[in-house]
Amino acid sequence: MCADCHSDGLVRNYSAEKNSFASHFDNISVSCISCHGDMPLHQQGDTHQGNQPANKRNDMLDVISTDHPTGRWLRNIDEKTAHWQGEARNNAFMDNCFACHSLRSPLTDGIKANTPFLDQFSPSLLAAPMYYADGQIKEEVYVYGSFLQSKMYAAGVNCLDCHDKHTMKLKIEGNGLCLQCHGAEVYSVKSHH
Repeated sequence: MCADCHSDGLVRNYSAEKNSFASHFDNISVSCISCHGDMPLHQQGDTHQGNQPANKRNDMLDVISTDHPTGRWLRNIDEKTAHWQGEARNNAFMDNCFACHSLRSPLTDGIKANTPFLDQFSPSLLAAPMYYADGQIKEEVYVYGSFLQSKMYAAGVNCLDCHDKHTMKLKIEGNGLCLQCHGAEVYSVKSHH
């Protein structure tokens, strides 16, 4: 089960007749292929960002930047939280994130990038001991269940609004991360915390 997320190209090769595995994998770490899938043209140096030529725009630029080509999160002076202004967002890429960041049972052999999450996995319910009673994460990094029931997901927030797309580290530590979109006068006060 661990090898799904901690290696690339896992094939379990389970034999029901022998009740044994002859598993193999391509890499013993997370690499580009884990999230982007096979990219033969990229490996040849012909393209950037999958099939997109290197001189084309990168839609995953920081979405709080005024330079973002498709839109950005904006908060008017009278709003408690930001709203998305711009082209409708396609957050389907998060199925790649959820493939590892979920508590789930596999339906297929290994993980195939850019394949819908529910075509590969059966997610577990938000239940103890992995989740708190309100559905928040308690153990590990199983964010799928918590995130899908959140107000942020319903508003169109995606993983890259808070996490760096390659390191997955938070863009800002502490409350500053939330205050990118949430007004400090409402959310950075003792009554909220």
